[in-house]
Amino acid sequence: MGGLLLNGNAQAGGGTAKALGAKTGSVDGIQQFFFQRGVVRVRVGHIQRAQQRLFGQCGAVVEAAADADAAKGESDNGEAPKPVDNPDNSIDDGQTSDNSFLYDASIADLAGADSYYDKQTVQVTGEVVGEAIAVTGDADHAWIVLRDSDTGSTVTVFVRRSDLRKIDTYGTYGTTGTTLRVRGMFNLACSQHEGESDVHAQVVNVVSAGYEHKDVFNVEDFAPGVVALAVGIVLALVFWRMRERSR
Repeated sequence: MGGLLLNGNAQAGGGTAKALGAKTGSVDGIQQFFFQRGVVRVRVGHIQRAQQRLFGQCGAVVEAAADADAAKGESDNGEAPKPVDNPDNSIDDGQTSDNSFLYDASIADLAGADSYYDKQTVQVTGEVVGEAIAVTGDADHAWIVLRDSDTGSTVTVFVRRSDLRKIDTYGTYGTTGTTLRVRGMFNLACSQHEGESDVHAQVVNVVSAGYEHKDVFNVEDFAPGVVALAVGIVLALVFWRMRERSR
């Protein structure tokens, strides 16, 4: 009986121990979970503090480099950098913007243009030829003609009188005129100027100045003509001699 009770107690105690063991395991798992989270939180905190220290050091290095460059600039030039509104700063009126190429058009294209170019902003480059022509009833504007040196095509440009001062030479025989770059609106049939095709200039810049060039006498240029003349004389003499023999 006692043994059975002892065995029964032992068996009962064994079930209780198993239950207590399961609970103890679950408690250990919970403690281990919180311990791991604490370790991860500590590691993340260390990493964040390390990143903050690293960024702070980088910022200090950049600031020191900027100060060194500023000090070097002052020492090299002997003076502090000039402000933007300093009167010594100059503007290059002839410098084109980065997107100016979007308006580029050849004079030959405008000479044979269709309705596609009408009322479009274009930019053309050419030599000023002929002479400036006054506009009747408009003392502030004038007409000039730009010529494409490659194709010989021309286009009429309506410009301000003040832009005429940029032209130092008009192209004629023995003279190359000023080369201008003009940006403005192209009119296929201008309603203001009796339906003529023209460009109403908005921006006029000088590409190159004009110059005079004298014709140089070159004997070699006459060589083909002299040879042809000599051959003609020889053939004429031969023909005359043959005719005299036939008599």
